[in-house]
Amino acid sequence: MDDAFMYTMHADNLCAGRRYADTCYVVNPENPYVGPASYPPGYPAVICVVKKLGGGMKAIKAVNALSIGALALTLTLLPSSSAGTALSAGTAALVAMAPALWEHKDLLYSDIIFTLLLYLALLLHQTAGLRGKNWISALEGFVLYIAYAVRPLGALLPAAFVIKDFYSGTLRGRAAVLRLAFFSVPVILQALFFPLFQYTAQLHSPIKESAFTGAVHVLGYFFSGFNAFWTIRPASSALASVAALPLTLLLLGFYAAGAARRFRVGKPEAMDIFTLLYIAAIAFFGMFDGVRYVFPLVPFLTWKALENATEAKNLLRRAVPAIFVTAGVLFGWSYLVKADYKDISDGPTGKPAHEMFGYLSGTTKPDDTIIFFKPRTLCYFTGRKSSIYPPAGDDEHFLEYFRKVGAGYLVVSRNSEQDRKFLYEFVRRNGVLLEKEFENSDFKVYRIKSNK
Repeated sequence: MDDAFMYTMHADNLCAGRRYADTCYVVNPENPYVGPASYPPGYPAVICVVKKLGGGMKAIKAVNALSIGALALTLTLLPSSSAGTALSAGTAALVAMAPALWEHKDLLYSDIIFTLLLYLALLLHQTAGLRGKNWISALEGFVLYIAYAVRPLGALLPAAFVIKDFYSGTLRGRAAVLRLAFFSVPVILQALFFPLFQYTAQLHSPIKESAFTGAVHVLGYFFSGFNAFWTIRPASSALASVAALPLTLLLLGFYAAGAARRFRVGKPEAMDIFTLLYIAAIAFFGMFDGVRYVFPLVPFLTWKALENATEAKNLLRRAVPAIFVTAGVLFGWSYLVKADYKDISDGPTGKPAHEMFGYLSGTTKPDDTIIFFKPRTLCYFTGRKSSIYPPAGDDEHFLEYFRKVGAGYLVVSRNSEQDRKFLYEFVRRNGVLLEKEFENSDFKVYRIKSNK
């Protein structure tokens, strides 16, 4: 949930009229596992609007749930080249019942809204192509911008449309020009008034590995992500977990067969191109943080897999869609009977965290910098500057970073695998430089003595 508090700090700044990027989070450019100095303004703007309307965390949760419903409706309306509305509705039901989406309704993340915006733009794109209405193309461009404002990866979809238009010879058409204009002008205005999202500091990707190892890493992540989309714990039953593997194999197999045919005949869809661009971006920037990064791909791949299955012959044509529908009911039911319908957390839920944050708020100075493995969380709840330690290096490297950011305190968590890996031995070896000032069941707070 460390991401969530960065969104919240940005939202609070928007609501209060403060400078958007003014937070107490101190970026460690060496550590790519924690986000950049600022996030794009789209999702914080949503949170700000909800707060301005008097809503709290329950209202934001309602926005997430409504976005899942809107995504299902959007998928239902997408035109299909073969089985029509029944296929689109089947895709919508299968995706909308997935446990991963409903687990994320309880999290302050932008993934659900981002996925909805991508498919709403795709619906507008296809509708504009069918009806030839220029105003739909203009609206499509603006929705593409909103997707970009929520997450910069949204720029990949208009890029896919441009590539598709180039190969089809329609790049100079009025619809393409309007779409590009209504996308690019707001992007330029956003760049003038908001800081750029600094993805470049996050290069911890498989591109640093050998080509083969990197490809295995990336493909393995996406395969496990698709599998987890249907069986995310703890909501899913053991039966659903067993059923997810063949479903994932069928889904990816049918999609790959259809996509290979479309590329072979020179008629890939824009979302085929988007899929390749998206996988490449995830690999390049090394974003392998859980199942949420596969959300934008699952609806399209499911839709095209079902479409390809319905074009198969004989028994296969009837059996595969039936398997998908049955699996969707299984996954949805397994979630409904076990799901924890909790509220979105607006703060640390455990007593040890409350004690530790309270101690730091009451004893440290406003300009103190504190090292913690969840720096944005600490920053939000204490108002103190916070940064994370380097991801590697010897003791002198750690101490040099502490000097660089002016760190006065170090917080070590008993429940953090990262802290066990990087800090436990460091603290033991450098006891002369660290004075323990606070300890409870989960945390230790050390004051960093002068190490000049």
